[in-house]
Amino acid sequence: MARFQANSFSQDMRQQANTALMELDKGLRSKVVGEQCESILRFESLFDRFPFPIVINSAYLKLSDVFREGTNFLRLCVWKLTQRSIGHLEKIMNIDEVVKRLFSVTHSNDPVARALTLRMFGSLASIVSERKNVHQCVSASLKTHDRIELEAAIFATNKLCESSGSFASSVCDEIAEMIQGLATPVPVKLKLLPIFQNMYHSAETATRVRQLCITLLPSHPAEDFVLIALHTLTKLATSALLGTIPQIELLLGYMKRDPRSLIKQKALRDLDTLAQKSPHMWDKQHVIELWEAVYGADDEELQICGFIVMNTLAHSVAVLHLQRNGLIWRNADELCYHTNPSIASLSCGVFSCLPSKAISDDQREELTSALESAFLLCAVSSPPDGRAKPLKLVLSSLVQVATKWPGLTTRFSQLLADMLPSCNLDICLFVIRCLSVLSGINCEGVRKSLLVPDLTKIVETAQKTETDNANEIVVTVAALLLRINQSEHKSHEKFTASLQPWFDSQVACVSGWVAYRLAREAAQQGYHELAFGILSKLTNMVSSVRLVYWMRGITKVCSAESMLLKPTSLESLKKVLPDSIAALYEGVTEIKVETNALLLLEFVNFKLFVCLFV
Repeated sequence: MARFQANSFSQDMRQQANTALMELDKGLRSKVVGEQCESILRFESLFDRFPFPIVINSAYLKLSDVFREGTNFLRLCVWKLTQRSIGHLEKIMNIDEVVKRLFSVTHSNDPVARALTLRMFGSLASIVSERKNVHQCVSASLKTHDRIELEAAIFATNKLCESSGSFASSVCDEIAEMIQGLATPVPVKLKLLPIFQNMYHSAETATRVRQLCITLLPSHPAEDFVLIALHTLTKLATSALLGTIPQIELLLGYMKRDPRSLIKQKALRDLDTLAQKSPHMWDKQHVIELWEAVYGADDEELQICGFIVMNTLAHSVAVLHLQRNGLIWRNADELCYHTNPSIASLSCGVFSCLPSKAISDDQREELTSALESAFLLCAVSSPPDGRAKPLKLVLSSLVQVATKWPGLTTRFSQLLADMLPSCNLDICLFVIRCLSVLSGINCEGVRKSLLVPDLTKIVETAQKTETDNANEIVVTVAALLLRINQSEHKSHEKFTASLQPWFDSQVACVSGWVAYRLAREAAQQGYHELAFGILSKLTNMVSSVRLVYWMRGITKVCSAESMLLKPTSLESLKKVLPDSIAALYEGVTEIKVETNALLLLEFVNFKLFVCLFV
């Protein structure tokens, strides 16, 4: 039965794909340029609806004919389509035919047509990367004197070097001669230089390119050239996994010795990239040099960039070097209590990542006070748009510290709860999310610090003002209420009765999607009776037949789960067990109707296992 359904489904899809392809082919054959352009653009939706190799292969054979015979405007449309359909190019089967039809345009006398062909080769690099005729065409085009064609050749070279190691090795010397040559204009050199970051396929080529770029840096001290060269070397080091330590030392050298602020910021951003990709390559001396350079910087922007790197290292294996470095604690007071929210939050983030065994009792108290100060600073001192990221970092640091020392959860919860009434709604959303996470560490401590009327008042204010975050606030507050009331009411019936009126009032005034999210939060916490009450109201509010089956299915599942929670003895459990199993099977059947016969949800299989187990 399933095989028959799959075959009929495949035949229907194939027929629909052929019909759509014939309609687009009719538009391509039109003599009106507008209709041809519209048909080309509609191929993107065809690829998304029918991502089958036979469809995409036939489509690109037709598009390559349009590219060969059409105008430059149609060629531009085909190239734009190819750019947006990169993920489907691997499904082209007749690659030789496509390349043959495109290659005929390279002999045109029109430089724009040749440039568009080169860009097409660059976009098709993932499937034509090892075609020698394409290599020769792109390499020869680098010597052209036409600006448009040269830019297209640089684009194609960059893409082919990324996909083909043989092409990168063959074109390396040619690009080096162009960059070193006096006849090459500086703007062209700046566009050629990033090609080197894709020459990572062999250790020999990567080493040669690195030595060349380092040799060029002293002879080209212009700011633009240095910025691009440093970034190219960083990308090469992260891709080739060679020269990471020399690159760290090179960037630290520019950070300490180059007086230009823009180059220092770029060096720090590249150091952050290396800290993310290869934190194990950093040694203690690198960390000390970075800390001294960042702490001694006069520009706050440089300090922020530097502490971002330190924060990245603190969240990796390089935290061991920070742990052994006693220098950072000497400047803790000055940095964690800084008047700039970004510097204060980043500094607290660095210290909160240190292992608990590396922090003494006095240092723990100092860090706790610094986190409280940084939270107050981020919450009240700067405009909402400027404090979101520092505030989220401080709250994340609070959670990290509370995870190491759960006894601090009550203190942090009290601080956050006291700030809730005076914060605006955007800040309240972040604070409530943090309280929800803290409740997972020490639910009793959060419950004692928090007043439920304050939370409900925030929800009422958000709904009255109709802010963008109103729905998120409702769902976040619901999740927090579910958690803190869970520790107060051990009985499910008392717990559900205490929250049912509030949930009913919210379901009545929010959209169906938000109500579904509320039900999902209740089900995730294990209170299926509450979820069943909400989902039963949403069954008739969905927009399609498939979603009706889905809603009925999960409603039945919640009903079955809630039946198993009510019995208080073994005898009462035996009475409700048959009804619970029947409801569970009904829910699984409803969900099966909604899902594709070829792909059953893991959720369905899990619920079937539950039925068999019970």
